[in-house]
Amino acid sequence: MKELSSEIFRLLPGCFLVVDARDTSYRIVEATDAYLAVARRGREIIGRPLFDVFPDSVENRNEGVVKLRASFEKVVETKQSDEWDVQRYDTNAGDDQPFEPGFWRPSNIPILGKEGNVECIIHSVVDVTSEASLLRKLRSKDKKVQQQIADAISTTQEIERMEIGRDLHDNINQLLITSRLYLGKALTKAPVSASLVKGAYELIEKAIEEIRNVSTALSSTSQDEENLIASLEDLVAQVVNDGSITVEKAFELPDESLIEAKVKVAIFRIIQEQFTNILKHADAKKIVVRLAFSDNHLRLFISDDGKGFLMNERKQGLGFQNMKTRVAMMDGTITINSSPGDGCTIEVNLPASSR
Repeated sequence: MKELSSEIFRLLPGCFLVVDARDTSYRIVEATDAYLAVARRGREIIGRPLFDVFPDSVENRNEGVVKLRASFEKVVETKQSDEWDVQRYDTNAGDDQPFEPGFWRPSNIPILGKEGNVECIIHSVVDVTSEASLLRKLRSKDKKVQQQIADAISTTQEIERMEIGRDLHDNINQLLITSRLYLGKALTKAPVSASLVKGAYELIEKAIEEIRNVSTALSSTSQDEENLIASLEDLVAQVVNDGSITVEKAFELPDESLIEAKVKVAIFRIIQEQFTNILKHADAKKIVVRLAFSDNHLRLFISDDGKGFLMNERKQGLGFQNMKTRVAMMDGTITINSSPGDGCTIEVNLPASSR
């Protein structure tokens, strides 16, 4: 009958191991075939001390052993079952064999003798290595996603810093440069030109307003977004205010709602930048600026009759670089041509929307 009971126990579908709890060597009394399969052992382990058969791996040294011993001691003392959360216990196929990570959900159940003492402990385990491995992979994937999000945030912040830098240069700096030009010309006139001083004052006031906008909203584009034509008309008026240069303009746009705000901002900044370049460097008497819309594209043309420059000798300044960057970010094209004595011409083609 005892042999029959042992045979029945061996064939149970669960992973069970019976150890002798009457001394601390915890010799193995019996094990189910299912347990031996997941533990990668044969029936020769019967009768041997548990922790001689299943030493812990170097990577997980003593952690599993300490927890299992503590659980056995608790069961013997309390005569109550002890269940654990998932634990790591690495296994190998025998002496000199490499350990492989294993994850188990164990419980220890006391078997009492006639005198009420714990004689045996049924060590029951559920092998959850596959589930734990999948969870680790998911966590690893989640970390990658988090890193991608962090990278995206960093990239966005870098782009935002670039945008702020461009706004400081392309807008506020241009306003201040133009106001300085006005004041410089006003001082050369006798008496001082009141209209130039007034124009400079108004530009400085606008620069202060733009700085406030950048500080509070990290953007200074609201006017340009709302009404591009009105903004360009104001810009032209600022350029011709001192009477030393004329501007021939042609703005042919449809309903501005067809044009994305960022495109309108880019066009405004490019025109503003080139106007400042002309006033500062070209000694020009006339500017021609044309802006037209067709086939969902904006086409910009700016030329001047100034002194020009050699394209292969002129160092590309921040202004031209900003123009090129703005255009490239919107999948547009820009062409800059100049030669000594023949002024400068800029042609820009931008998609009016990304839709």
